[in-house]
Amino acid sequence: MNSDFLTIAEQSGFTQTGRLDEVERLSDAFSAAWPGALRSFEFGRSAGGRPLRALMAFAQRRLDAAGAGPRGISRSDDSSRNTSG
Repeated sequence: MNSDFLTIAEQSGFTQTGRLDEVERLSDAFSAAWPGALRSFEFGRSAGGRPLRALMAFAQRRLDAAGAGPRGISRSDDSSRNTSG
């Protein structure tokens, strides 16, 4: 496996834990390696003000967070949910 994609834990035999810089490095590495299939983005901030990052995987076209929901189903017309308790 390409060492650019290994976590600090994997590199250390699981004796060390990565920090925020590792998340940034891996997010950038994965997004650069698969630009047509992965997108890295900040989706919020922690209580301490640190960025929270996510990777979104998709096929054949770009999506955003709003487009990642269920297709053609809204909360008001989702008849598959059991609302009887």
